[in-house]
Amino acid sequence: MELVISVVIGILVVEAYAWLPKISEWLIERAVQRLRSEDQDRCREEWKAGLDALPNTVIKLVHALSYLGAPRRINADFFENQLTEIDALIEECGHKHSGLVVLVRSWKETLARISRQKLDLQLSRQELGLAFSGLKARVMEVPNEEVASSLLVS
Repeated sequence: MELVISVVIGILVVEAYAWLPKISEWLIERAVQRLRSEDQDRCREEWKAGLDALPNTVIKLVHALSYLGAPRRINADFFENQLTEIDALIEECGHKHSGLVVLVRSWKETLARISRQKLDLQLSRQELGLAFSGLKARVMEVPNEEVASSLLVS
């Protein structure tokens, strides 16, 4: 009976050893599927080349198991880089926006100043028009010699 058990265990060990390369490839494929599609081909090639460089199928299996955690780190690094780029773009937009705010504020102040000057000019024109009308009325009321002498005195 011991002989039968020894033979069966021997066959199972040999069979398991024969399946180790396939299991290693399956583990790599499983890890590759968890990557972004842009990284899958590159990592598949690198990881299979790394396994092919190893001599022993047990070591290949252990190495293939180590690849199972790699997709999480690779994806996290990618998204961290993307977030850093987005942060830089947001900061750049903020700087541009603040510059535009300063520019618009400056334009607004300039327009307000021009509007005030225009209003002052209109008021001055109105005052001049009233003064001219008053002078004209005075000229019409008084004889010419009195107007000439009042103009000289004023």
